[in-house]
Amino acid sequence: MPMSFQDLRDLRRIYSIRSVLGYSGKRNWMVCPLPQHIHSSNPTPSFSMYFDRDGVERWKCHGNCGLRGDVIDLVGFLSVSGYDPTSMQSVMRAVSILGNKHEIREPVKVSRDLLSEDAWCEFVPPGIEVHNYAIERGLLRRTVEKFKIGQKNNYMSIPTFENDRLVGIKFRAMGSEDLRFFTAKGSKSGLFNFDNILWTDRPVVIVKGEIPAMLLDQYDILSCAPTGGENMHVDEYSRALAFCSRRVVVGDNDRDPDTRQKMQKAARERANALHAELRFPPQEHKDIDEWILADETAIDVIRSWL
Repeated sequence: MPMSFQDLRDLRRIYSIRSVLGYSGKRNWMVCPLPQHIHSSNPTPSFSMYFDRDGVERWKCHGNCGLRGDVIDLVGFLSVSGYDPTSMQSVMRAVSILGNKHEIREPVKVSRDLLSEDAWCEFVPPGIEVHNYAIERGLLRRTVEKFKIGQKNNYMSIPTFENDRLVGIKFRAMGSEDLRFFTAKGSKSGLFNFDNILWTDRPVVIVKGEIPAMLLDQYDILSCAPTGGENMHVDEYSRALAFCSRRVVVGDNDRDPDTRQKMQKAARERANALHAELRFPPQEHKDIDEWILADETAIDVIRSWL
């Protein structure tokens, strides 16, 4: 029986992208190696390698060529003129080159319940819906790119990294979905923007959510946000803030009196755990990001806290 197109594609499980590239580094990012990519005089890493939930190793260029695929496609784009990943003939030529030049490796098994290191890559670049929602929330396109924001259906994907390793992905609804938030399988609670606040000697603002943390970043105000909700234990992060000149926890002013009382109690406990001052926006504003967008003096007031 002749080999089918899917049979050919299944061969991708037994070859390594790193082996094809001759790359032995630990990082999963590198300068894009594809001839279709237009490089500047100072090329920057834009090519990521990751495993999907089915255990298939994949790659994606987040730069100007925008190509993506598996190990077969990589060989095709590198070595097959006019390579077309949907063409049986193109894929057969790529597989032939792959088999002649590269060693087989054992298939990698990836649990569906584990969050792979580059799982965030699956959701970028985001669509126009995310960019429009970001604009509504005061976020610039460069901020969306800086924090690797992506999209899954009608949810904005927000990854959290600690020590350059992915610890979780939160999905935030951009509309009226039943679920306002949910997380990718295998995610753990973390501190959004951890790598930028670690051991800093600058003042740090600790806010309730990722969006206000990104909004403050646009004003060069160093900020972070626990990703696990009000009841998340944050004591361990006090060590990461050991050298900062000042710590300020900002709470919310919920419209409902009972909810506001609970949320402000949680904010006080968080401030105590982080040995931080506690501040709130003016009563007429529900939260810090609403305040910043509505009041042009808000940033100056926040800076005065620091």
